[in-house]
Amino acid sequence: MINKNKSFHYGLSAVFLWSTSATAIELALEVLDVFQLLFFSTFTSAIILCSIVCYQGKGILFFSAIKTKLSYFLGMAILNPLVFYFLLFSAYGRLPAQQAQTINYTWAITLGLLSVPLLGQRLGKVDFLAMSLGYFGVVIIATQGS
Repeated sequence: MINKNKSFHYGLSAVFLWSTSATAIELALEVLDVFQLLFFSTFTSAIILCSIVCYQGKGILFFSAIKTKLSYFLGMAILNPLVFYFLLFSAYGRLPAQQAQTINYTWAITLGLLSVPLLGQRLGKVDFLAMSLGYFGVVIIATQGS
């Protein structure tokens, strides 16, 4: 089990690395269109995933799972990365990076809300207050305070 201090550092590292993605996407969209960026990013991710799985010695298990549930995996591939990242990259092409990144951060709030009907989770008053403040902040940033 990871101790809380390490978890905190991992979380901060993820936020730091993810926060630079807006600039990287906007720079990439200066030389590529949305479909090209989607293709190269998906292809690169697939190669890295396959490499890691094979390095761990789980290649046979990985490919047999894909064979047995091909339609499931194709459906998930259509949702993410194709639909999600197409919408995300399109937003980065239309909005300033700060606005698009802020809107993208709301996925965590949305997952919290979806956990109620889908997983039967219970959210308290503090959870709803935090989510409301988060969405309110996104609205302020997305509308540039207007």
